[in-house]
Amino acid sequence: MMRAKKVFRNKKGMTLVEVVVALALTFILITVLGSLLVPVMTLHRNSESRMIMDTVGQKLLNEIAISAAGCDNLVLYSDANPTLTDTTKYKMYLNNGYIYKNIYRSKWVATPILVSEESYRNCKVVSFDLFAATIREQKSYDDLSMGNYVRILYARIKLSRNNVVSDYMITTIKIYNFSMTGYEIMDNTNKVANTNANPHTASSGYKSIIITPYTTS
Repeated sequence: MMRAKKVFRNKKGMTLVEVVVALALTFILITVLGSLLVPVMTLHRNSESRMIMDTVGQKLLNEIAISAAGCDNLVLYSDANPTLTDTTKYKMYLNNGYIYKNIYRSKWVATPILVSEESYRNCKVVSFDLFAATIREQKSYDDLSMGNYVRILYARIKLSRNNVVSDYMITTIKIYNFSMTGYEIMDNTNKVANTNANPHTASSGYKSIIITPYTTS
């Protein structure tokens, strides 16, 4: 009995000071771990945003290229949303973070070129620029004089997602049928579009495009 009583008396509980110290150490440990996890989580979120922006950006550029490559006429505008009255044509322009295609279907209908805003996966287009150029494309490796002047349209976009901004994404669109028709990429002043700007370094380009779809008749 005496032995059991002695053992019981040797068991000590934590004092209030020890509890406070333990809680403080736990709080410090949680704070340190949290400070280490935040940059890791931010890096992961930013990497995810960049991958999503790359995917969405390529889809956007592909849609722009498909629309512009098969055309009878292209006119580039400095105005971000020019007035369009000719119902045989349509325009593409940037508005509120989305690139729209405005087509006449008994009335003018503007829809995002990726079908729906949900297709953008929370990405916003922060810039949309267009540039024109003419290049001489070699037809034959045997005869260098057998060249062909090809009209080029460059489309450049930049996206943002979760406060992360992408690099410029650029696609090169060759308008081959212009080589046969002799048409040029024009601007809204009815002049040949400026071909001096480099899409990789220029601060800005044309802001919208009006397209006359290709017809076989």
